[in-house]
Amino acid sequence: MARRRHLSPEESDLWRSVAQTARPMHGPMLPRSSHPADPPAQPDPAPMAPSKPRLSHFLLGERHRIPER
Repeated sequence: MARRRHLSPEESDLWRSVAQTARPMHGPMLPRSSHPADPPAQPDPAPMAPSKPRLSHFLLGERHRIPER
């Protein structure tokens, strides 16, 4: 495994100057304690009725049936 590379003094200075100019993307970070509580859980939706199957019933090895018109 390769050893971890450390920044040179010039690279550290450059990184510090870049980090000082960085701005948050989504506004100021809030402490975790000031976040609102989780909203109450929503009740489960009613189960959906089963839909009509897309394929007609078949058995393995059976030949293709041409639908009647």
